[in-house]
Amino acid sequence: MKPDNLLTRYLHHQEDNSDRWMVSYADFITLLLGFFIVMYSVSSLDGEKYQVISEALSQAFKPTTKAQASHRSLQESVLLTEPAKQNPETHTQEELAVLNQLTRNLQNTLSQLDERKSVRLRRQPNRVEIEIESQVLFQVGQADLSERSRTLLTRVATVLSTLNNRIHVEGFTDNTPILTSKFPSNWELSSARAASVVRFFARNGIAPERMAAVGYGEFRPVDDNATPEGRHRNRRVLIIIDANLAELPLEVPKP
Repeated sequence: MKPDNLLTRYLHHQEDNSDRWMVSYADFITLLLGFFIVMYSVSSLDGEKYQVISEALSQAFKPTTKAQASHRSLQESVLLTEPAKQNPETHTQEELAVLNQLTRNLQNTLSQLDERKSVRLRRQPNRVEIEIESQVLFQVGQADLSERSRTLLTRVATVLSTLNNRIHVEGFTDNTPILTSKFPSNWELSSARAASVVRFFARNGIAPERMAAVGYGEFRPVDDNATPEGRHRNRRVLIIIDANLAELPLEVPKP
């Protein structure tokens, strides 16, 4: 190949590449423009949305131990399985009408008894309460129903047996200590008294699966235990009739 031809080709190649720097420069300017557009967009982002995005990113990249994950999973399961709290708005008009009629029936029944001054009837938003002073039902320190109590409880059972609502019977005492072979504390005494009322109701036509017995002992007073009157007021049995109908018992699967 001739030398002049080599020189000519070299000079021609140099002329073709003389403007290629402009391509790189244009790419750089384009990238720089895009960068400033992104920065402007971030600076004008709504503050609340930015906070939400920031917290989401922090949680996503935050390391989580197995114990924390297990604890969070347990919390989520409890929230999912926890029953909704009852309030008056959750009950149907039919359920509330049943409570209203029950209140009227009990008022008529209790007004005919000699012990009516020792019995208090209260209509609450989602239940009916019958509070009975303990001396009407039991002897001192005993949990067996007295003969005096049977007329009262029979009348009450007759009214309640026509319904299908849940019934809770709660026993309470004053703070006078009790320590016997049968009742080591007021808890046992109050629980046994509530159970005695439940058993009596079951024998008088009320379905056992509708009922529950609870003893609170001395720990939920409604009056001051420092006075004889207050202790008298605290010794009581409370019969609660819920607005909700009784739930059917669960069937135990056969092995």
